[in-house]
Amino acid sequence: MPSKAQFAAKAATMSRFTCGTVIFLIIASILYLIGFATNHWAVMNVLGVETVFGLWQTCSYPLGIEACVSTENEKDWYKASIALVTIGFAALVAAFVMTLLYCCVNTLGKRSVVIITVVLMLLAAVSSIIGLIIFGVNMRERSSSLELSWSFGLVAAAAIMAFISGLLAVLNARE
Repeated sequence: MPSKAQFAAKAATMSRFTCGTVIFLIIASILYLIGFATNHWAVMNVLGVETVFGLWQTCSYPLGIEACVSTENEKDWYKASIALVTIGFAALVAAFVMTLLYCCVNTLGKRSVVIITVVLMLLAAVSSIIGLIIFGVNMRERSSSLELSWSFGLVAAAAIMAFISGLLAVLNARE
């Protein structure tokens, strides 16, 4: 078990790319979690009734009363979007754990940890972006009055940050 002095020395010698990777991963994980869990992936307003679409449920607000239904009976493209975004979230969490291991545990093979972390970050970014594209294109075909909303945007921003984190990790490995 490393002492506090060893941990402080390790933290002091972390490269700017490692720090950048950790910061981007923390922000990306928070944004992803919020976007992943919330119901505002898309919004539609028809005749004064707002309907919000999330990954897990769709809610309408007729007369100010919330009425929600599960998305489990949605079309296959919807389920594919959910699967891809879920894979992206799992990969992002795994990359975050690997980055923490890289920063805190001295006995791991650093090169292998970096390679695994980069692969996980890129998997998170690519699967999320594909899931977002499938969701966005198909929801737009559902109704022209439908607009993508802030939950969708948070996951898109997190996917971009995961990609940037992957690039920073590659630069760290080359340093």
